[in-house]
Amino acid sequence: MLRLFSRVRKSSLHVSPLTLQTHKLLLCLPRFSSFYASQQRTPRQQKLKAIEQNKKITEFERKRDWKGLVQYVDETKNEFNDVNWATMFSKLGRMRREARAIKNDKVFNRVRGDFEKRLEDGGMGWLGIREAANVIHAHGVMGIRSKVVFKSLVDDTKRIVEEGDAHTISNCAYALARLGIRGNDFIQTLESEDIVKKLVREGKPQAIANTIWAMATLGNQAPTLARAIDSAEVVMKILYEGKPQEISNTIWAMAKLGHEAPSLTRAIDGKEVVNKMVKEGNPQEIANTIWAMAKLGCKAATLARAIDRDEVASKLVKEGKPQEIANTIWAMATLGNEAPILARAIDSDEVAMKIVRDGKPQAISNTIWAMATLGHEAPILAQAIDSNEVVMKIVKEGNPQHISNTIWAMAKSGYQAPTLARAIDS
Repeated sequence: MLRLFSRVRKSSLHVSPLTLQTHKLLLCLPRFSSFYASQQRTPRQQKLKAIEQNKKITEFERKRDWKGLVQYVDETKNEFNDVNWATMFSKLGRMRREARAIKNDKVFNRVRGDFEKRLEDGGMGWLGIREAANVIHAHGVMGIRSKVVFKSLVDDTKRIVEEGDAHTISNCAYALARLGIRGNDFIQTLESEDIVKKLVREGKPQAIANTIWAMATLGNQAPTLARAIDSAEVVMKILYEGKPQEISNTIWAMAKLGHEAPSLTRAIDGKEVVNKMVKEGNPQEIANTIWAMAKLGCKAATLARAIDRDEVASKLVKEGKPQEIANTIWAMATLGNEAPILARAIDSDEVAMKIVRDGKPQAISNTIWAMATLGHEAPILAQAIDSNEVVMKIVKEGNPQHISNTIWAMAKSGYQAPTLARAIDS
């Protein structure tokens, strides 16, 4: 049987006459049958087979059956083309809740190993541009730091940035940022004039936002891209065609990188954009936007007034995480907006407990600092902070600034904070 297998492998580049008996024997070999069958198909048949396989992969994803999906891929991967591989990774990437289980699955890792072997043997050139970007994006979403995949991205950078569209380029940048892969040559190329022009002229708001967000997350200053974004034409595209998330991510990135972006900040504080943000945006998007405006020194009077309305303040404190609540009230204090409605909503039993129980020391510290800065006494929040459990969290996990800001705020609010004082003295 081994001799027969060897004979067929050698003849794989040209068709040798095989007896019916030999044909049947080959199909009995589980690892060879799909490969052998694929060699007998015409190009059209192979294309139809690939379409059929994609449909089956999609069916598994629709059922949220990731185990069935990876098992199917493991059994049929020898017949996969580039679109099939990209579809597999993309569909699994959408199952974010199951990402950890998928990453640790033996069958998935065997399949992934076979894919990486193909990259090691032939690079990324056998993948189409879009397919390559989809594979890379899925790795970012799933949190898979594959040295082979990202080395292949670097090796194939020229083809991807020159032939790929704005969406393709942004997907690759997004993946690198999600995984915290710094110093990658791919990112450096995105600051060239030609690539920046392609991104801002051809790219939709999501592609532009994801790219500048990736740059900020990786600590790349990206001055060329930032200048291009803060032009009248691009600003209008982002604000009027973009969703709140894309607007928020763009201004957050500009603030993170220290780019003043006068055109963008001025337009964001327009009535129409503000209404879109507070009505359609979630707490994180609203918080990141007002935080960025405050960080850049923009008054943002229209946005601040809109946030300090009952329905918006209620959404922020009920649906928002402690960090989002903290960032919003911190921004209000930094901008000098008293925000009485938001402050009252924060100093309630339910919200105060959420902040001190679920929040990190920075969120707790920033919240009480902002309340004190604005002159809100916040007795419920202050009392919750001065419990043994919360004080230990601040002292053990917080840095000196978190601790000092908390002490200052408690004193400013007229609260003695004996538990916090004892913990610091000891």
